[in-house]
Amino acid sequence: TLISFTGVCILAFGGSDSGEFKIIPILLLLLATICYALSTTTVKSKLMEVSSTVLSAFVFSFVLFFPSIIALTSTGFFSEFSFSKDNMLGLLFVSLLSIFGTGLAMMMNYRLLKVSTPLFASTVTLVMPIVAIIWGIIDGEKLTYMQFLGAGIIIAGLIFLRAQPKNK
Repeated sequence: TLISFTGVCILAFGGSDSGEFKIIPILLLLLATICYALSTTTVKSKLMEVSSTVLSAFVFSFVLFFPSIIALTSTGFFSEFSFSKDNMLGLLFVSLLSIFGTGLAMMMNYRLLKVSTPLFASTVTLVMPIVAIIWGIIDGEKLTYMQFLGAGIIIAGLIFLRAQPKNK
């Protein structure tokens, strides 16, 4: 997993034109990884009898709802948002992305966790940055050699992790 994490870091910071190396984003990425590992193992060990739909609904509506309200309130969204056609269309697309992107992916991840191990379920999420890069290519973004290298390291780490030693 350390190999794939290194690939994610290279992928995330390989597109920077400035050449600067900033430690705070990497530490935040590491903290997110640790939190994800805790979540995955907790769900697998304590919440397996709860359906994937109920788990996703709880996380999506309760756990994400309150931080979202705090973030929107503290940034002035409710006082400064104008209900123009373009703004409402943008809000619709963000809502669709959150429901079908995050919500559906969360439900599928919990389902995968029920039928496999926490290690396998967590390795699947390492492919997400590669999918994001593919969407970037579709959108016309230019890739750097470092981003290709990062994606290759992620895939190599996943192959290494999934490789089973042969029994003799």
